[in-house]
Amino acid sequence: MNKRSEIAVSLFGLGLGLVFGSSIFIAPKPAFGMNSLGHIFAMTGTYLTLIMILLSARIPFFERGVGHDKMILWHRKIAPFALVFIFLHVNINTLVYARGVRKTFMDQIQFFYTDYPWMPQAIISSVMMLVLGTISYKRIKNKMRYEVWRIVTGK
Repeated sequence: MNKRSEIAVSLFGLGLGLVFGSSIFIAPKPAFGMNSLGHIFAMTGTYLTLIMILLSARIPFFERGVGHDKMILWHRKIAPFALVFIFLHVNINTLVYARGVRKTFMDQIQFFYTDYPWMPQAIISSVMMLVLGTISYKRIKNKMRYEVWRIVTGK
């Protein structure tokens, strides 16, 4: 690993530590439990998603220092963790809210979708991330025609 790669990995680790550490302090204190865990998953998943976007954005400074192949490899390794953390955030927090008002999971999703600001966009974005992450999985991707995969992922 060259010097720039080591710096990039160190900055990534430092950023992840700051996000994780700060999310513990930001998480709601009275209900420190499942709801707070959902917030921690949200912050960590969002940070990992931001890193994935930066890795695939072909930023010349990073590409010259680390190399495009290595950046895409890192993107592929980080992606499952980002998807799982965001998936856990959505499900844990929905279950906590549903339990608090004695609703079913699907009733709570419907309530979020119809009555919470920005929640329809968040639900649609989560579904899109899950679909794109699933079809980018190597076994599924290899079964698709290349042209279809490129159109769906925008690459």
